[in-house]
This record gives sequence, structure tokens and C-alpha cells, in this order.
Amino acid sequence: MLRFLATLTLCFAMQIAMAENFSVGHKPPNVDAAKVKSATPAASEKKDTEFKPPYGFKTMKRGDLVVYCRQNDTTTGSRFKTVNCYDEAGLRSYLLALDQLQRFPLLVAR
Repeated sequence: MLRFLATLTLCFAMQIAMAENFSVGHKPPNVDAAKVKSATPAASEKKDTEFKPPYGFKTMKRGDLVVYCRQNDTTTGSRFKTVNCYDEAGLRSYLLALDQLQRFPLLVAR
């Protein structure tokens, strides 16, 4: 019974901690206008560079659309190899989900 109550308390505390947004209402210390202006061109310069897919993904062109594909070897019950293709936004969300899965493996719904 004690183990159950401790687990329940830990779950509630984790939900509260993850729901808090610490950056709201806080100003960064010693922010100069020169630093903010110098950071802005770097952000626009970053968008001009071409998106480079991570290791294992190949860039393919399907019509006018550029997709990033990866061969999937773990298809269950089939001998055919499958290919998963994502566009840039889809690949970014896939990598974000994969990163969250690697950081917090116990929070995945089972």
C-alpha cells in the first residue's frame, strides 16, 4: 500500500513539474541591444542553409517534393523491405519524438 501511495505521489509531482513554464515572467540578466541585433542575422542565415538529414536517411526527390527516406529492416511478418519517407517538417517532428523517447523511456504510453 505504501509503495502504491509513493508511486501515485511521484506521478502527480512529475505532472506538476512538467506543466510548469519557468521562463514566463523572467527577464534574462544583462541583455544588451547589440547582442540581440547580432543574434538576429545568424537566425536568418541559418534558414538559408540546406537541411541536412541525419545518418541513415537518404535525400530523394519525388516530383517537386524533396523527401528523406530510410530503409526499415524490422518489419514484422514480412520478407519485403519497407522504406519510410518523410518531408522536412515530418522528419523534424520524427527526430523530436525519437529524442523524447530516448530521454524519457518510461513516459511512453504502453
